[in-house]
Amino acid sequence: MNINATNSVQLDGENSNGIPSSVFSQVAQEAEGNSEGIELTTSFLELTNGGIVSASTRGVGDAGAVNIKATDSVRLDGESSNGLSSTISSRVNSGAEGNSRGIELTTSSLELTNGGRVNASTSGVGNAGEVKITATESIRLDGESSIGLSSGIFSRVNSRAEGKSQGIELTTSSLELTNGAQVSASTNGVGNAGNIFVRNAKSVLLSNNSSISTAVEPTSRGTGGNINIQTNSLTLEDNSRISARSQGIKRAGNINLNVSESLTATDSDITTSSTQSAGGQIDIIAKDIRLRGDSDITTSVFSGTDNGGNITITTDSLIAFADSDILAFARDGRGGDITFLTPIFFGFAFRPAPKGTDPATLDHNNRVDINASGAIDGVITLPNLDFITNSLTELQDNFIDTDSILANSCIVRTKPQEATFTITGGGNLPLRPGDSSSSPYPTGVVRAIPRDSSPRPLQKGDPIHQATGVYQLPDGRLVMARECG
Repeated sequence: MNINATNSVQLDGENSNGIPSSVFSQVAQEAEGNSEGIELTTSFLELTNGGIVSASTRGVGDAGAVNIKATDSVRLDGESSNGLSSTISSRVNSGAEGNSRGIELTTSSLELTNGGRVNASTSGVGNAGEVKITATESIRLDGESSIGLSSGIFSRVNSRAEGKSQGIELTTSSLELTNGAQVSASTNGVGNAGNIFVRNAKSVLLSNNSSISTAVEPTSRGTGGNINIQTNSLTLEDNSRISARSQGIKRAGNINLNVSESLTATDSDITTSSTQSAGGQIDIIAKDIRLRGDSDITTSVFSGTDNGGNITITTDSLIAFADSDILAFARDGRGGDITFLTPIFFGFAFRPAPKGTDPATLDHNNRVDINASGAIDGVITLPNLDFITNSLTELQDNFIDTDSILANSCIVRTKPQEATFTITGGGNLPLRPGDSSSSPYPTGVVRAIPRDSSPRPLQKGDPIHQATGVYQLPDGRLVMARECG
């Protein structure tokens, strides 16, 4: 199906029978054959109040690809009266045999709000296709629907499905997830969760319970997907998280963050966890890292003899405040290694936790903890700060005497430029012999030099003259004073 609309395509609401405004390409139940998919080109695409663009299969055959090119923007907002979110989807439905060919969306800006979704999934025998989105300016995901469905971008292998998620790739200048929005690749069936890539972003913001995650659900036999984020700045705040978890029998995915400038987390977490298999690793490269409030970087394995994931942090400076912790835990296996490759590390009230410490006791204790506990503890490599200790200069015992740096009088410049005074004429000689000499310049009474030249102590009521500068005396001392005159 090809749709070419110069200005806009708008799908809004539903008809009187509750059928949403939609564009469908579908392999029907019991049918055999592939869906050719949907090709949609326009300037502006808007799906509101349950509008849908979907390619799917219910029979034997592939669900076609959904390719959308909107030069201006794409906006998905809200839900229908029966709770169906405005959605762009590619699906393999329950009972079907075939692959989802995924979704490719190219635009300037993408906005998903109030439950709006982009979703590739499989509930049958076949793979969930890749979700590939290129938005040159921004991707903004915000909020939830009235029934609690998060706005977001999803790639899923659903319960009882046999197939793998092909993952999510986002290329944009600005990525914002706010108020519970999600980017998620997960598996609840027989197949792996896909990877998530965020490429070439200038900024990534997660705020107010938002998340980027990969997950293996309890009934799944697949492995967890990796999360890879490349950005100039990464900000997490208000209970947001980047997580890779596995509740199944296979390992959790890894988290790789490459941040060219600053990574800041406030009351938010970066975590990998596994209930019964190997923990995922966390590798962070950032110019500067700031952890505030209760912000944790953790890898955990809660049962089984597999090892905890390693944590490697490469940065120019790592500063952790309040109750922020860095932990690599494995209950029955070896704790993960924690390695700091940084010249500067500061942790508020920091102290390494003793071996065998239960990580649960390290949270909410109002200090920074670093721990790699396990049946065998992992290795913690902290930066060598001896160069700071050895370069400290001992302070002098004698404090500055303020009286000694305040002059008791105004300052007269020394070594003034020499001058001459020349009188020409009679030279004060009398005009005739016997006459008295008279000076052409009258002189008054010359004031005598006071015998006691010591300064009088300042008394109450004396005027106070502010210093106008710092002056160097002949002996080299510096005093605060004002010039005379």
